[in-house]
Amino acid sequence: MPFAQVYLVEGRTEDQKRAVIEKVTQALIEAVSSSKERVRVWLIEVPKEN
Repeated sequence: MPFAQVYLVEGRTEDQKRAVIEKVTQALIEAVSSSKERVRVWLIEVPKEN
């Protein structure tokens, strides 16, 4: 099961976060010949102060 962690500075819209997840998912599908149902993407928002 492919698993990706993506760190983003907080402040992105829901549409932007959804787009990141969709594109990372598609990249993993193509790179490792996985099915969409098996891919997991974990989006982690980091406070701007850090």
